[in-house]
Amino acid sequence: MSKGTPGFMGEKLSQALRLRRIKPITLANEIGVTRSSISAYEKNLRSPSPEIMGQICQVLNLPLSFFVNNSIYLPKSNSPLFYRSYFSKLKMAREAAEEKHRIFSSMVFYLDRFVSFPPSNIPLFDVPSDPTEIDEKQIEEISQKTRKYWGLNLGPISNVIYLLENNGIFVGKFPFGCDKLDAFSQNIEGRYFQIIIGSDKGSAVRQRFDAAHELGHIVLHRKIPKEIVKSEVFHGLLEYQANQFAFEFLFPTPAFKNEVKRYSIGEFINLKRKWKVSVASQVQRASKPDIAGVVEMAPLQRTISRNGWRKNEPLDNELICEEPRLIKDAFKIVLETRTQSPQDVYNNFCLHFSDIEQIAGLPDGYLSSFEQEKSKVIDLKDEFKTRNTIDIDDPVDFDYEETKNVSNRKTNVYSFLDAFAQKT
Repeated sequence: MSKGTPGFMGEKLSQALRLRRIKPITLANEIGVTRSSISAYEKNLRSPSPEIMGQICQVLNLPLSFFVNNSIYLPKSNSPLFYRSYFSKLKMAREAAEEKHRIFSSMVFYLDRFVSFPPSNIPLFDVPSDPTEIDEKQIEEISQKTRKYWGLNLGPISNVIYLLENNGIFVGKFPFGCDKLDAFSQNIEGRYFQIIIGSDKGSAVRQRFDAAHELGHIVLHRKIPKEIVKSEVFHGLLEYQANQFAFEFLFPTPAFKNEVKRYSIGEFINLKRKWKVSVASQVQRASKPDIAGVVEMAPLQRTISRNGWRKNEPLDNELICEEPRLIKDAFKIVLETRTQSPQDVYNNFCLHFSDIEQIAGLPDGYLSSFEQEKSKVIDLKDEFKTRNTIDIDDPVDFDYEETKNVSNRKTNVYSFLDAFAQKT
């Protein structure tokens, strides 16, 4: 009888296949076993021999510890995932993104042991649980109330991702390996709101819109039952509502009416540079009767299509994409204060450093650049708690304007991360 791999867990093999977007039959062919053998491994009916296990690790590019350690993953949330598309052709891409999302979630829980993150500061509006009862006027009002709740005026938002993170929303950004999968969001345990953005398309305005779109789901659709969220009947309506919220949040109607002086492509390109909202979205908004009135937008729509701007607009290669900071900076503080070592991080996640760096937004090679020293225990969480009343207007070097207007009721993790890093 062949000897199996001690501690092997079949579910971890299934997770690895989803993470790497590899079909069981493909793995079977690569390592020279039958498809039924892979199925037996996944169901824990059989354990692969050490030799076969080594090949599995090589093909899937994962360490052995991944398959024999269950600490990395958290229980799945009962809250629905809001996807832009549920097309069956995107199933493997969605599954891979969800596995990365679960790793990202485990990073949040891991770092929460050492760092006091900004508390959730999401406005709770009395929104119907039936999406058909949410009308466009309500969405416009709720979007503008959300801006007001976060202390924003009617001007452009310089950095949407920083604004979300500063209000307790965890934002992850990494490649999905599929440009048709944009973003998704979920509420973990009722207090960890998360937005995951695909970095595949690389358009700053698209990614800002995706972030605002997912915020729309969080604010508008928190009461919507999971079965409705996944229903093909309601999916289009939910997406339309989130799109409307996103545009209104990024470029409020009062400001739009005031800014648009003439309805031309050149005008909308200039406004795109200022507001970081796509030309196509502006033209679509201008086509509403309450904006342009009798002005015909069809010629502008044809210009967009004729120039191929549905995929790549002017300024898309110039405007810089926004990057999440919250998880990346928390990792840096935890590591640079020697609260945890790279080896501790590896032991917790059982992933190669390259995977951890990609999902956390850390620079390539960052983890391996540290000397492998024994962890020094510092009660960083208590240190954060003693400083969590830092005023938002303290003389700390901020790189975005919104923080000046955000309520000082919350911990500003950026101000303290910067201050603590300088102190140490």
